[in-house]
Amino acid sequence: MILISLVSQRLIANIARVYKKQEKYAEALNYYSTSLNILKRLYDPDNNGKFHPDLAVTHYEISLMYEKMREYSNALTYLKASIKMLSKLKDPSYSKLLNQALAEKEKIQMIKTANSLKTQGNIHFQDFKHQKAQECYEKALSYL
Repeated sequence: MILISLVSQRLIANIARVYKKQEKYAEALNYYSTSLNILKRLYDPDNNGKFHPDLAVTHYEISLMYEKMREYSNALTYLKASIKMLSKLKDPSYSKLLNQALAEKEKIQMIKTANSLKTQGNIHFQDFKHQKAQECYEKALSYL
């Protein structure tokens, strides 16, 4: 049963990668989420004390899909989980992915800040506070 689940998980992850390559991010997210659920049943430390690097990698992939869909809060949630797991791995082959995840986290946080400032600028603009709006827009640009 475990072998069948593992093979299914890998096939589902491969389908997700195909959708990702086709830039069909919602479909890819659906398959990555299914893949993650299978991995959690097999390896989640909360369930059976086991941990597997694929959990971290799948969290990272899900965060990328959310980022592509501009759902930055969800992206950060999965990214933080991935970083937490990747930082526990002693295998040096995962250090590159950890560095990518950390850089991605910083990028998403900057985008969220810029979007927040843009929204503030829009509110000031609607209230005819054009100088304040311009300040917000310029500050938002500094984050991009």
